[in-house]
Amino acid sequence: MYADLEKAETLNQQAQKAADNAKNEFQLSVENGMDPHEAESAARQNHLFPPDEEDQPHPGESPVSSQDPTNLATTTASPKPTTSGKAQ
Repeated sequence: MYADLEKAETLNQQAQKAADNAKNEFQLSVENGMDPHEAESAARQNHLFPPDEEDQPHPGESPVSSQDPTNLATTTASPKPTTSGKAQ
């Protein structure tokens, strides 16, 4: 990603945009009652520290299709009826 942005000469613009977005998210989160430290952490993670490129889907690929179905969590219902423990 870095090389692509640098080659397209948009690296500085994208960095400034990420910083502005992080600042705006932080301010809105604090205004909405979020703890400032949590707001800063969330804004940094969302805008300044994107996931590794290996974790990103390839262009044109659905993020869902890249998941291994064996890693998806499943739940099952109890085979026996359960009671709430309250007397009826």
